[in-house]
Amino acid sequence: HKGIIHYTVGQRKGLGISADKPLYVIAIRPETNEILVGDNEDVFQHKVYANHLNFMPFDKLEETMRVTAKIRYSHPPAPCSIRMVEPS
Repeated sequence: HKGIIHYTVGQRKGLGISADKPLYVIAIRPETNEILVGDNEDVFQHKVYANHLNFMPFDKLEETMRVTAKIRYSHPPAPCSIRMVEPS
């Protein structure tokens, strides 16, 4: 592939792969320079993990909090819960 910087999770076009059905980027693994592709339903997840966060009104999230969040700037906000987890 052209390098992981050229791909986004959910991307369908420009993958350079011929297949019987549309393929989508479902994961990017920078440590191994791998792009994983799969079906459309493989793109959708129920969990998002993030690090290096800035919480404006407090220093640390102490308990689960109900919020609205957007996974992309153009997406509508959706209700969700956030909580701290230990690194795996």
